[in-house]
Amino acid sequence: MEFKEIFEGSQTYHGLLVRKTWNEEKKKWDKTCKTEPSTPINFEAHLLGQAKGLNPYNEVNHKVRWLALDIDEYNSTPERQSKLLKDIWQYDHKLMPFRSINNSIHIFGFYDDWTDLDTAKKDSLRIQNHFIKKGYNVDKTHTLPASKGWIFLPYHDKDSACLSPRGDTLSKEQFEFRYKYRKHRLISGLVGHKEGGRHKALFAAALYIRHKKINLTLEELNENLGSKIDNKDIKHLIKSAEKEEYDIDHLKRNFENYNYTLIGLDPPEHKPENKKENLIEDLEEEPNKLIGHDLKDYFKLDIKPTKFIVQRLLKEKSINFISGPKGNGKTEVVIGIGQALARGKNFLHYECPEATPVIYMDGEMDPYDIIERTDPYNKLYGFPPDDHFHILNYALQPNECFLDLKSEKGQEFILDYIEDIKTQTNKTPVIIFDNLRSLSNYKENDSDEFLPIGKFLLKLRGRGITSIVIDHHGKTGDSPRGTSSKTDWANISMIVKSETEKGNPKMRMRISFDKARGLRPDETDPFLAEYTNGIWNLGTSKFEQGEDALCEKIHSIRNEHKAYAAKERAKINMAFENGLYGHGKNARKKMIEKLNKVKDNLTQKELSNLCEVSVGKINGILKTDGTFDKWKLKQLAKKDDLSDQFESDQIQPHKQVN
Repeated sequence: MEFKEIFEGSQTYHGLLVRKTWNEEKKKWDKTCKTEPSTPINFEAHLLGQAKGLNPYNEVNHKVRWLALDIDEYNSTPERQSKLLKDIWQYDHKLMPFRSINNSIHIFGFYDDWTDLDTAKKDSLRIQNHFIKKGYNVDKTHTLPASKGWIFLPYHDKDSACLSPRGDTLSKEQFEFRYKYRKHRLISGLVGHKEGGRHKALFAAALYIRHKKINLTLEELNENLGSKIDNKDIKHLIKSAEKEEYDIDHLKRNFENYNYTLIGLDPPEHKPENKKENLIEDLEEEPNKLIGHDLKDYFKLDIKPTKFIVQRLLKEKSINFISGPKGNGKTEVVIGIGQALARGKNFLHYECPEATPVIYMDGEMDPYDIIERTDPYNKLYGFPPDDHFHILNYALQPNECFLDLKSEKGQEFILDYIEDIKTQTNKTPVIIFDNLRSLSNYKENDSDEFLPIGKFLLKLRGRGITSIVIDHHGKTGDSPRGTSSKTDWANISMIVKSETEKGNPKMRMRISFDKARGLRPDETDPFLAEYTNGIWNLGTSKFEQGEDALCEKIHSIRNEHKAYAAKERAKINMAFENGLYGHGKNARKKMIEKLNKVKDNLTQKELSNLCEVSVGKINGILKTDGTFDKWKLKQLAKKDDLSDQFESDQIQPHKQVN
């Protein structure tokens, strides 16, 4: 994009510098300016030396493409101006500083497309307030866009130019190049670079171009440096950047250091508080096509099978929901899983093969509750390894709350914390969200409202991070309340319900599976868990029936259903005979349709629901010569007079009536 397109703005007036006079006392230029009404700006005249100014608001489409601020630091020291340039870069690398007529700094920000006026005003005020808080003298009268006023555009002379983060002066062509690649900091920050660390910075840029797949060559970037390096060195850098050891993970690990080295700063020990966006976001590729593979080629891809971090329950890179009515033990179960993960110990009948770091994000409990709930584990097993169980409690945050889980900034903070734990432990942590309602004000029945959270959970899974989300049930129902789409992307959806037993002081919870992607049918049977003082055991429940009891129940349900079907057919025949369906062919047709809808056999899914066991369990029992057939033989042997009854259990399908 050329200069005049980049700075397109008002079509009805522009500003003009009439003359300037040096003021020795104030050490600045005194300017005589005027506004030229009803006259669009002549960009060619401006670039030839006739300094002109503009307001970004376009009266034709009522939108803007850029915003501007005037930081009045004309009497500041070179050191202070250097600090300002670095502060601008660190706040938002897409903002560009320009030297003004009075040697102060104009900051311009550019939108990808025409943007509504109110949004641009909010953005410019946010940037203005940031630099005021940093102690800079911002001339508020020149903050644009506004209903009136204008600001001088750059490049009417050699001094009014864009400045690199190091203070190098850029030519108009270099500025246009930087504008084109302004979103890519390892490229835009190098434009105009003259001395100090060019080879290292170009190597980082070569890695970035390779992994980001940007339509740019290192030779082109070198041409836009303030001082180019030899072509021989460029070829060597490109060859080095192609080495297998310099993969995307290497770039991610070193990206922040490259960024600071680029502007002549040592990397900080801690990430800056006002960091506008996650640095790694720069490395996410913008898709420009779909990628597919033939099946045989797909099998040749280096795709590793996912591992269980809790054997036969939770996988790495998975999304997991644990839900239930209020006060039924969901948090206790999840803390138990988290404590087992952090120590590499078993949870109930599930094995944790190794210690895995856990981040527990608590959105509602009193800070002392987590002490009470985890203390029994610490007394039994000692504390987990260092940095293996981190607690984020809402009451200990600024303003006693977390940023909303659906917000970009809130998600960014979570990703930063995960990266910190990953760095400290050299392991990918599991993150627990307790609970969804307390961490976000999303509208529960609106699937579009949940979408930003769902996409964030997918992003975590894409980065290899396992998440566990605690959610509530409604007053009625056996699934998370609100939109049913919440668990669409989940691997596991577990349901926890308390089950009291008279005289038993232990906390008892029935655990069942609403969804179990990646588990075998025989691994999804409901079970009872008992907890007391850091110890978990499997309990005996009415839901865990012995095989004989289950076979008896299946037999009883089948016979009841057979009797019900026979009654329904009798009712239909009687209704037909009494003329309730009318007369003639249509009446007979209606009767036949109703009879054909009555089924003698229940499906295995229907049986599993009535028996409160998994479909896999029913399937295994009903196999030919399996458990159910053997049970019937035992019953026949016990009681001969039941033979007729059990023979009738071999239900013949009701023949369709034609």
